[in-house]
Amino acid sequence: MALIWIVTVGNSDVKLTSNHEWGHLRKSKREVLKPCYGDFEKPTEEPDGLLSLPARVLGMVYGDALETHWQYFEFPLLSAFTKEIKTKNKTKPDRIIVLLTDQTKIFLGTSSDSIYDRSDPDCPYWKDTCELAPIVKEYLENEFGKNKVTFSTLEPVCINKGLDQWDETLHLVQQKFAEWKISKSDRLIISHQAGTPAISSAVQLTALIEFGKKVQFLVSNEFIKGKAQLLPGSSYFSTLQLEEAKQLLSRFDYGGTVKALDKIDFQDETKQAKLNHILGLLELAELWTSAKLDEFAEKISNKDEFKDFDLTLRGSDKLRFTTWWWKGYEMAYLAWVRIHQKNPTEAFFHSIRSIEGLICEWAIDKYSPHIRYKFIEFDKNGNKSIRYRDQRFYAQKEGTPLAKNSIDKRFKDALVYDNQKKSLEENKLGLYGQNLYTLFRTTFESQHVIDIEAHPIRIVWEQLADERNELFHRLTGISEQEVYDAWDCKNRQQWGQLLFDCVQLVSHTQVEDFKTLKQGSLMTSIHDEIEHEIKALLQVNKSD
Repeated sequence: MALIWIVTVGNSDVKLTSNHEWGHLRKSKREVLKPCYGDFEKPTEEPDGLLSLPARVLGMVYGDALETHWQYFEFPLLSAFTKEIKTKNKTKPDRIIVLLTDQTKIFLGTSSDSIYDRSDPDCPYWKDTCELAPIVKEYLENEFGKNKVTFSTLEPVCINKGLDQWDETLHLVQQKFAEWKISKSDRLIISHQAGTPAISSAVQLTALIEFGKKVQFLVSNEFIKGKAQLLPGSSYFSTLQLEEAKQLLSRFDYGGTVKALDKIDFQDETKQAKLNHILGLLELAELWTSAKLDEFAEKISNKDEFKDFDLTLRGSDKLRFTTWWWKGYEMAYLAWVRIHQKNPTEAFFHSIRSIEGLICEWAIDKYSPHIRYKFIEFDKNGNKSIRYRDQRFYAQKEGTPLAKNSIDKRFKDALVYDNQKKSLEENKLGLYGQNLYTLFRTTFESQHVIDIEAHPIRIVWEQLADERNELFHRLTGISEQEVYDAWDCKNRQQWGQLLFDCVQLVSHTQVEDFKTLKQGSLMTSIHDEIEHEIKALLQVNKSD
């Protein structure tokens, strides 16, 4: 069983403390530095006082001058890694595999296409690390002994598939791992931070897939300059998953966040408890995203599990989700979230539901004595009988006491009666569509609460009632701009404000503290709690 250290080398991993004899050394390499000889007139001084050069340039100029200039080399990252390995490992690495880069086959020289023209001093060609091999070898052999260091070079050959291309780089790295013939019984230390982001990700991903928990990652400490730390593969993997979860959460991808966190299995009971708490919160988030608001309310009311959430209204002991209007805010905010999730079709669907559904809840709350429901029943023999399945609005039955809220006469007049049908059950209208909107308008007009025809909500019955059918019945999806156009808005900001204004109107300013849809949704505090807990767990995981 061998201990193998795989380390990537980047453009800034070898620096200088002095430019002694730089001019002389540079002049001797005039030919190999073409066509950028004049651009590399002197090294660049860094904020830390060290001098830097593009990796290929430094290797070309100093590669055969090690004996005379060795004292001027500095290895900021490698020296931190070396110190940590010697401190934490009882044995030195048996093999050290250094991963270098060479993109000569892509950057062929001067070209009409500037992308592949090495005459630019900032061309990736000059940042390749292949020429650093003799310098890095000398350093590592001084630290760990002879005959342990081997070099492996990533050499892309296809134009447009350089080492900044993720898929191509992953393929090249996987090939290298196969060539190294590492035994499953070997122990690995991986240092992958140097090089392009694509190289770094490819090395860490391949190592985790191939060797899992047997891998240790040797990385620089982000809090202490010049210090490195060894992280077990399981710990490093959990850090990567937490980072991914944080990014997915920022896009409101609650399902993806769950998938990322489900792969983590902490041995530490405290960490696992924190993770379980986050996953519990995400169960709420997934119910909310699926618009299962009754289940969402039932689960969140479990005080033992979610006791830290303030579910009451300000200045009241009443729970928010016991009000008739709370689902309107949730559905409207869900529509706004769907836009951010790049799902305009569902965003449009939820935006319509948020207003029409809230108006229906308003009608049920205000005119409950007039509301009946229809449903289907089966007797013990399996015979079906129809009752009332969905909301139906009835005129007051003659001879009964006056209802708490009498129906406005103008709405009564709008009820269409069939003179041949005299029974109460036959004189009814469904609480949806224009019937519902008529009831809403006539009530508001009779109370002189607001000029309803001057409010943006009028678009719901004037335009959306027809346009939604046209959009929903197509076999193609709905674009984000079509959502805004249907609501007569120009952009996301205007659309969100319009939804909020409509919800506020229907709820009749029940909650004056709300200034935005986000404030009106219970999901906001849950999302913020998930975000806070993931960041806290990530910080703990990194510091251990």
